[in-house]
Amino acid sequence: MSRLLNLLLGTAGAFAAIIAYAQFTFDPTLPVETWYGVEVLNSPIEAGDDLLVTIRRDKVRDDCPVTSTRTAIDDDGVSHPLEPAVWRGGSSEGDALDFSYPTPRTLQAGSYTLRVFLLYTCPDFVWSTQQPDARFRVIGENDGA
Repeated sequence: MSRLLNLLLGTAGAFAAIIAYAQFTFDPTLPVETWYGVEVLNSPIEAGDDLLVTIRRDKVRDDCPVTSTRTAIDDDGVSHPLEPAVWRGGSSEGDALDFSYPTPRTLQAGSYTLRVFLLYTCPDFVWSTQQPDARFRVIGENDGA
């Protein structure tokens, strides 16, 4: 009987230690506290050009690599995939990040919405979010600026 009691007490003690460790080491802070907007710097562009933007946000963590899925959505609602990326996500120092999104040469002339879904992989959790949309135009050879 005392062996069983010792086993139960030992198991309970180990379980309590694990819970205490997790409680004091888990950091639930999200990588981005607030999104302020995305400003397109070079619209209109030609298909195949990079779309240059400034992303304004309060980023508070630098230990969460980010995977981004990007699309350009035309005015008919058709989604055109852009090249995805995995990267550090920019520094938390400062509230602005200048970024360049490659566009495919297959985009037709017209207006688009840049939509970017982000998946942050933090040490203790994974967080998904969407950065604010941004509007841009693609021009063709005869469209002019």
